Amino acid sequence: MAELRILDFNGTQVSFVVGGRTVLVCVSELSKSLTKAQQPSRWLATKQAKELIRQISQMKRIQVESLVNVRHGGVINGTWMYAEVAVAYAEWLSPEIGRNCSEGIKEVIGVKTSK
Repeated sequence: MAELRILDFNGTQVSFVVGGRTVLVCVSELSKSLTKAQQPSRWLATKQAKELIRQISQMKRIQVESLVNVRHGGVINGTWMYAEVAVAYAEWLSPEIGRNCSEGIKEVIGVKTSK
C-alpha cells in the first residue's frame, strides 16, 4: 500500500508517495518559491527531459504517463515524478536541490545515507 510522507527541505515541505521501492515526488513543491522559468512544465518541454523520460520508460518498462503525472485539485495535487525523473529535474534547478531530493528519496525508502 502506498504511503504519503512529507520531508522538510530547508523550510520547504515536499511530499513523497512511497509504495515498496517506487517513489513519486511532488516536484511542484520543490519549485514553489522559484521563478516561472524553473517550473516543472518548462523542464519537461526540454529535449533533455524528453529523452531522459523516454530512456527511463524503456529501461524500467514503465509507461511515460506513469513517470510524470500532473494532478489538478484534490489531496495530492501538483506535478508528481518518478524518483529518477524527479532527481534530474531537481538537479536542473540547482545542485543543492538535486542533492536534497536524492537524499530525501533515500530517506523515504529507508536507505542509510552519510551526510
